[in-house]
Formats: sequence, C-alpha cells, structure tokens
Amino acid sequence: MIHNDIRLQRIRSELLDVLYALEQLEIVENVDAHKDQLTVTRSQQDDSRADASIPAAVVRGLHVFAATIYLL
Repeated sequence: MIHNDIRLQRIRSELLDVLYALEQLEIVENVDAHKDQLTVTRSQQDDSRADASIPAAVVRGLHVFAATIYLL
C-alpha cells in the first residue's frame, strides 16, 4: 500500500531518473523544461497503486516508432 508522501516522492524521483536516461538515449528531450509537470499521486481506486502523469517531448521522428514495452 502507498501510505505516505515520501514513497510518492521516491517514485517521482525514479521516474525522473528514467526520463533523464531516455533523454541521453535521444528518445525524449527537454526533460528539465517539463519536469514540474510530472506528478505522482495515490490512486483513488486502488490503495496499493500510484498514478503518474509523465510529460515527455518525444524526439522528432520517433512518433512513427512502434514497440511493446515490458515493465519488469
């Protein structure tokens, strides 16, 4: 269960780390410009889930890329 703001802050921090790594790989860009819009909140439907809104400016041309992402 997600009980406190510290856990939500840690999730947000991890998401930012991933976004910065994706920026280095030239998959997304301008992470710093959009990071204030990254939000992580406790789900209203499932007490054990966090919901995230992740703004990402995809590098030009990548929008035509198709893939399946497996979360491990």
